[in-house]
Amino acid sequence: MIDRRHLIEHLHRLEEGEEFQAESRRKERLEDAVDELRRNLTAARVRIPARSAVQGSSGSLSDGVALEPGHLHISFHGTEDLLSKLYTLSQAAANDFIRFQALTDEAPPPNKA
Repeated sequence: MIDRRHLIEHLHRLEEGEEFQAESRRKERLEDAVDELRRNLTAARVRIPARSAVQGSSGSLSDGVALEPGHLHISFHGTEDLLSKLYTLSQAAANDFIRFQALTDEAPPPNKA
């Protein structure tokens, strides 16, 4: 049998030792890595439906997306809908950057002559 006080003192010394500290840091790093993998796995499981970047022949952006110089407004229903609309918007910018830039850039101030 070991005295309770001696056991507690021994455990405290072990806890303060380098080996325990190194193992504790290793365990913390492992927990952080597992948490990151879980977050990545959750994100990877999300399926974003690809839509046409532009609807109709009018050249307007998809429903629920309003873009003007200095402002972007997106109406959405849930995370996947939001991500889908952001993806669609990025594709519209990639497919016709000149037009996208015209929608987003501020008009130059009028000349005072």
